[in-house]
Amino acid sequence: MEETDQYICYDCIGEKFLSAEIEIKGKVKKCDYCAKRRKSYALERICDRVEVAFRTHYERTSSEPSDWEYAREFVMKDPGYHWYRSGETVVDILVNEHAFLEAIAGDVREFLADRHFNFEAESMGDENEFGNEVCYEENGVSGERWQQKWEEFGQILKTESRFFNEKSRTHLENIFEDIHEFGSYSSKDAIKVAGPDLALNHLYRARVFQSEDRLLDALCRPDLNIGAPPSHLAMSGRMNARGISVFYGATHHEAALAEVRPPVGSDVVVARFDISRKLRLLNLPAILANYASGSVFDPAFMDKREKSVFLRHFSKSLVRPVLPEEEDFGYLPTQAVADFLASNTALDVDGIIFPSVQSDRGLNVVLFQKASRCAPVEIKKNHALRAYSKSYDEEDEYTSYKVVTYKNRPVVSKKEQYLLRDNVGQYYLAPKILPAKDDRALSLKVDLESLTVHRIEGLEIKKTSHFVDHRTAEKMSDKKPDISGISDLF
Repeated sequence: MEETDQYICYDCIGEKFLSAEIEIKGKVKKCDYCAKRRKSYALERICDRVEVAFRTHYERTSSEPSDWEYAREFVMKDPGYHWYRSGETVVDILVNEHAFLEAIAGDVREFLADRHFNFEAESMGDENEFGNEVCYEENGVSGERWQQKWEEFGQILKTESRFFNEKSRTHLENIFEDIHEFGSYSSKDAIKVAGPDLALNHLYRARVFQSEDRLLDALCRPDLNIGAPPSHLAMSGRMNARGISVFYGATHHEAALAEVRPPVGSDVVVARFDISRKLRLLNLPAILANYASGSVFDPAFMDKREKSVFLRHFSKSLVRPVLPEEEDFGYLPTQAVADFLASNTALDVDGIIFPSVQSDRGLNVVLFQKASRCAPVEIKKNHALRAYSKSYDEEDEYTSYKVVTYKNRPVVSKKEQYLLRDNVGQYYLAPKILPAKDDRALSLKVDLESLTVHRIEGLEIKKTSHFVDHRTAEKMSDKKPDISGISDLF
């Protein structure tokens, strides 16, 4: 039963979540602020919600300077420094952050101050938590609960069950179910659409070659040799298990080159692949900069804030460098995430955009198997392709790559395979023999004019260096040391 005759209608509450709730659940009463009969809540009920919101999402700031702040102003007498209490008053927060009318905010604060009045405490100098001069600021949020679940998820994959794991599936559904509701400080969306006539309309992909024959093969048919590999050649990677073919690309030529970590002396072919249809990509950089949007009057908002903090850590873990000796287990969580996203019809994403750990130029993009099919290079009937790596002038031989299309190739027999390479490196089409059926929609088309061959002559190592200080001390401290980062040798 409500203990006040004072009412506030939904139209006088500027805070959208609370206003919508009052319009649905309130009772028709005469509003004491606009004098109209509308769905309303009693003032006391509004005060209850404000009190819960402040205890959940705000913390009181100190009413006194710290020792350092006091010394700086009154002992050191720093002329450029003046201490003031941080934060905002209750009324200012309600008016400036939650669109309360100033009259309503003042009445709410006064009601709560009366509720929490304690004569003995105030006579001892303790301030009323809803006093007129008391200041608050938004509290810090920990994603520890979500982080603990993520660590449990990784442990289950490593030690209990990797496939058909109900716990893991449920955990990933909880992480991604409301991903669209998280905004970004950079105004980037969690889901980015790529494709023709859009900002992201092409990707670069690189491949390392130690053999010139294989390199020339790739120049003739980059769709087959630079694009996503066939399943039987697909090695385990950050976002795929062995045998699952995906397309790893980058938004910049240099990023694609850096990601393959080519050894000195090798050759790397980089090709541009145009995205031929619209693809939906989970945008990890946006998630790294995410914030939870919502209302402090929504009981579920604190969980969203905690999840927002976790998502930033989660996104970093997906792109964390994994050492070669850790790859068997280190990639399990990210592979599981990719499998989940690739098969989740509700999210309907075709790949993931993620930061490069090898280059600060551009971003990495993985296209899942369903979105990694490349249009074949066209070879006309009775035509053949041949690639060359050398050219000659009057004095010498020099490196020069080119692909030549030869006309009037003799028709091959029906017994020969769909795509044939003869002993001089020519490719040709046997039009009567069809390839294995592939029902996937075409997503990529290689730009033949973009093919570039790089000979790796040296690598630049970016590093942070720390010198080792050697010194002599009289004795070890009797205090129990912090043994983290300490190794004793006797």
